[in-house]
Amino acid sequence: MATVLLKRLPIIIGLLLILTLCGVGVLTQLDVSSGITDNSNPPSENPPAVAVTPINPPSYSSDYCVRTGDWDPTNPFSGWPTDNTALHNSAFITMFFCDSTYGQTWEHEGLDFGFYLGTNVIATADAEVIQAGFHTLLGNMVLLCSGSWCARYGHLDSLAPDLAPGQTISKGTILGQVGQTGNAFGVHLHYDIYNEEGFWDPFPTLGR
Repeated sequence: MATVLLKRLPIIIGLLLILTLCGVGVLTQLDVSSGITDNSNPPSENPPAVAVTPINPPSYSSDYCVRTGDWDPTNPFSGWPTDNTALHNSAFITMFFCDSTYGQTWEHEGLDFGFYLGTNVIATADAEVIQAGFHTLLGNMVLLCSGSWCARYGHLDSLAPDLAPGQTISKGTILGQVGQTGNAFGVHLHYDIYNEEGFWDPFPTLGR
Protein backbone atom coordinates (compact mmCIF):
# COMPACT_ATOMS: atom_id res chain seq x y z
CA MET A 1 0.00 0.00 0.00
CA ALA A 2 2.80 2.41 0.93
CA THR A 3 4.56 1.63 -2.35
CA VAL A 4 1.42 2.47 -4.33
CA LEU A 5 1.06 5.82 -2.47
CA LEU A 6 4.69 6.71 -3.15
CA LYS A 7 4.24 5.99 -6.85
CA ARG A 8 1.14 8.19 -6.98
CA LEU A 9 2.58 11.01 -4.81
CA PRO A 10 3.72 13.17 -7.78
CA ILE A 11 0.22 12.92 -9.29
CA ILE A 12 -1.40 13.87 -5.96
CA ILE A 13 0.95 16.86 -5.53
CA GLY A 14 0.24 17.96 -9.10
CA LEU A 15 -3.52 17.83 -8.52
CA LEU A 16 -3.17 19.86 -5.30
CA LEU A 17 -1.15 22.51 -7.13
CA ILE A 18 -3.75 22.78 -9.89
CA LEU A 19 -6.57 23.15 -7.34
CA THR A 20 -4.59 25.83 -5.47
CA LEU A 21 -3.95 27.84 -8.64
CA CYS A 22 -7.62 27.64 -9.61
CA GLY A 23 -8.61 28.94 -6.17
CA VAL A 24 -6.25 31.92 -6.48
CA GLY A 25 -7.67 32.73 -9.91
CA VAL A 26 -11.20 32.80 -8.56
CA LEU A 27 -10.23 35.07 -5.66
CA THR A 28 -8.58 37.59 -7.95
CA GLN A 29 -11.86 37.98 -9.83
CA LEU A 30 -13.80 38.92 -6.70
CA ASP A 31 -14.70 42.62 -6.28
CA VAL A 32 -13.80 43.59 -2.72
CA SER A 33 -13.42 47.30 -3.45
CA SER A 34 -16.69 48.14 -1.73
CA GLY A 35 -15.15 47.09 1.55
CA ILE A 36 -12.11 49.34 1.24
CA THR A 37 -12.11 52.90 2.53
CA ASP A 38 -9.40 55.46 1.85
CA ASN A 39 -9.53 57.57 5.02
CA SER A 40 -7.14 60.11 3.53
CA ASN A 41 -9.80 61.28 1.09
CA PRO A 42 -13.28 60.63 2.55
CA PRO A 43 -16.14 60.71 0.07
CA SER A 44 -18.46 63.68 0.07
CA GLU A 45 -21.85 63.19 1.67
CA ASN A 46 -23.56 64.18 -1.56
CA PRO A 47 -21.15 63.95 -4.51
CA PRO A 48 -22.26 66.23 -7.34
CA ALA A 49 -23.75 64.54 -10.35
CA VAL A 50 -22.48 66.92 -13.00
CA ALA A 51 -19.49 69.15 -13.62
CA VAL A 52 -19.98 72.88 -13.74
CA THR A 53 -18.25 75.86 -15.31
CA PRO A 54 -18.63 79.27 -13.61
CA ILE A 55 -21.07 81.53 -15.40
CA ASN A 56 -19.41 84.41 -17.26
CA PRO A 57 -16.02 83.94 -15.57
CA PRO A 58 -13.76 87.00 -15.69
CA SER A 59 -10.69 87.01 -17.89
CA TYR A 60 -7.53 85.91 -16.14
CA SER A 61 -5.49 87.96 -18.58
CA SER A 62 -6.86 91.29 -17.30
CA ASP A 63 -4.85 93.16 -14.71
CA TYR A 64 -7.20 92.68 -11.76
CA CYS A 65 -4.29 93.07 -9.35
CA VAL A 66 -4.69 96.86 -9.66
CA ARG A 67 -7.73 96.39 -7.40
CA THR A 68 -5.72 94.88 -4.52
CA GLY A 69 -7.03 96.42 -1.32
CA ASP A 70 -9.96 98.13 -3.08
CA TRP A 71 -13.58 97.91 -2.03
CA ASP A 72 -16.63 98.86 -4.05
CA PRO A 73 -19.69 99.98 -2.03
CA THR A 74 -22.02 98.25 -4.51
CA ASN A 75 -20.52 94.86 -3.65
CA PRO A 76 -23.06 92.97 -1.50
CA PHE A 77 -20.62 90.20 -0.45
CA SER A 78 -19.14 90.97 2.95
CA GLY A 79 -17.97 89.26 6.11
CA TRP A 80 -16.08 86.02 6.72
CA PRO A 81 -17.12 82.93 4.73
CA THR A 82 -17.47 80.73 7.84
CA ASP A 83 -19.75 80.77 10.87
CA ASN A 84 -16.91 79.87 13.24
CA THR A 85 -16.00 83.25 14.74
CA ALA A 86 -12.85 81.75 16.29
CA LEU A 87 -11.44 81.59 12.76
CA HIS A 88 -12.16 85.24 11.93
CA ASN A 89 -8.51 86.12 12.02
CA SER A 90 -6.18 86.99 9.14
CA ALA A 91 -3.72 84.42 10.52
CA PHE A 92 -5.91 81.80 8.82
CA ILE A 93 -5.39 83.36 5.37
CA THR A 94 -2.82 81.19 3.62
CA MET A 95 -2.87 82.95 0.23
CA PHE A 96 -3.82 86.57 -0.46
CA PHE A 97 -5.27 88.21 -3.56
CA CYS A 98 -2.50 88.44 -6.22
CA ASP A 99 -0.09 86.85 -3.74
CA SER A 100 3.49 86.99 -4.98
CA THR A 101 4.09 83.41 -3.79
CA TYR A 102 1.36 81.98 -6.02
CA GLY A 103 2.97 79.42 -8.29
CA GLN A 104 0.62 79.47 -11.27
CA THR A 105 0.72 81.16 -14.67
CA TRP A 106 -2.08 83.53 -13.59
CA GLU A 107 -2.44 85.80 -10.56
CA HIS A 108 -4.29 84.47 -7.54
CA GLU A 109 -7.86 85.69 -7.98
CA GLY A 110 -9.09 85.42 -4.41
CA LEU A 111 -8.24 84.44 -0.85
CA ASP A 112 -7.34 81.00 0.48
CA PHE A 113 -8.28 80.22 4.07
CA GLY A 114 -6.51 77.45 5.97
CA PHE A 115 -9.69 76.47 7.81
CA TYR A 116 -9.98 73.00 9.28
CA LEU A 117 -11.53 70.08 7.40
CA GLY A 118 -15.28 70.15 7.91
CA THR A 119 -15.53 73.84 8.86
CA ASN A 120 -18.88 75.28 7.77
CA VAL A 121 -18.73 77.59 4.74
CA ILE A 122 -21.48 80.21 4.62
CA ALA A 123 -22.95 82.67 2.12
CA THR A 124 -21.57 86.18 2.51
CA ALA A 125 -24.59 87.87 0.92
CA ASP A 126 -28.27 87.39 0.22
CA ALA A 127 -27.89 85.85 -3.22
CA GLU A 128 -29.04 83.33 -5.80
CA VAL A 129 -27.38 79.95 -6.14
CA ILE A 130 -26.22 79.91 -9.75
CA GLN A 131 -24.22 76.70 -9.69
CA ALA A 132 -23.35 74.02 -7.14
CA GLY A 133 -21.28 71.04 -8.25
CA PHE A 134 -17.85 69.87 -9.31
CA HIS A 135 -15.44 72.24 -11.06
CA THR A 136 -12.18 70.95 -12.59
CA LEU A 137 -9.95 73.33 -10.62
CA LEU A 138 -12.13 74.35 -7.68
CA GLY A 139 -13.50 70.89 -6.90
CA ASN A 140 -16.85 71.01 -5.12
CA MET A 141 -17.80 74.62 -5.79
CA VAL A 142 -20.72 76.95 -5.10
CA LEU A 143 -21.30 80.05 -7.23
CA LEU A 144 -23.57 82.77 -5.79
CA CYS A 145 -24.62 85.94 -7.58
CA SER A 146 -26.40 89.07 -6.43
CA GLY A 147 -27.04 91.65 -9.10
CA SER A 148 -23.84 92.05 -11.12
CA TRP A 149 -21.67 90.56 -8.37
CA CYS A 150 -20.69 86.91 -7.91
CA ALA A 151 -18.67 84.91 -5.40
CA ARG A 152 -17.17 81.43 -5.64
CA TYR A 153 -16.50 79.06 -2.74
CA GLY A 154 -14.17 76.27 -3.80
CA HIS A 155 -12.52 72.98 -2.74
CA LEU A 156 -15.45 72.05 -0.47
CA ASP A 157 -15.49 68.57 1.00
CA SER A 158 -19.25 68.37 0.59
CA LEU A 159 -22.13 70.63 -0.37
CA ALA A 160 -25.19 71.37 1.74
CA PRO A 161 -27.69 68.62 0.79
CA ASP A 162 -30.56 70.98 -0.08
CA LEU A 163 -28.48 73.42 -2.12
CA ALA A 164 -29.63 73.74 -5.73
CA PRO A 165 -29.30 76.25 -8.58
CA GLY A 166 -32.13 78.77 -8.70
CA GLN A 167 -32.51 79.04 -4.94
CA THR A 168 -32.44 82.42 -3.24
CA ILE A 169 -30.59 82.12 0.05
CA SER A 170 -29.84 84.44 2.93
CA LYS A 171 -26.48 85.64 4.14
CA GLY A 172 -25.17 83.10 6.65
CA THR A 173 -26.73 80.06 4.94
CA ILE A 174 -24.42 77.04 5.15
CA LEU A 175 -23.15 76.11 1.68
CA GLY A 176 -21.00 73.13 2.63
CA GLN A 177 -17.83 72.20 4.47
CA VAL A 178 -14.16 72.99 3.89
CA GLY A 179 -12.25 70.23 2.10
CA GLN A 180 -9.54 69.43 -0.42
CA THR A 181 -11.33 68.65 -3.67
CA GLY A 182 -10.22 69.71 -7.13
CA ASN A 183 -6.78 71.21 -7.69
CA ALA A 184 -5.92 71.59 -4.00
CA PHE A 185 -2.65 70.69 -2.30
CA GLY A 186 -4.05 70.94 1.20
CA VAL A 187 -7.30 71.45 3.09
CA HIS A 188 -8.50 75.02 2.50
CA LEU A 189 -11.29 77.23 1.24
CA HIS A 190 -10.83 79.27 -1.94
CA TYR A 191 -13.02 82.37 -1.98
CA ASP A 192 -13.20 84.96 -4.74
CA ILE A 193 -15.49 87.82 -5.74
CA TYR A 194 -16.00 89.30 -9.20
CA ASN A 195 -18.24 91.44 -11.40
CA GLU A 196 -18.16 92.51 -15.05
CA GLU A 197 -14.93 94.42 -14.40
CA GLY A 198 -13.14 91.26 -13.22
CA PHE A 199 -11.94 89.90 -9.90
CA TRP A 200 -11.88 92.04 -6.75
CA ASP A 201 -9.85 91.63 -3.58
CA PRO A 202 -12.09 89.94 -0.95
CA PHE A 203 -9.87 91.05 1.95
CA PRO A 204 -11.44 94.52 2.41
CA THR A 205 -14.89 92.87 2.64
CA LEU A 206 -14.05 90.60 5.59
CA GLY A 207 -14.59 93.18 8.31
CA ARG A 208 -17.74 94.68 6.81
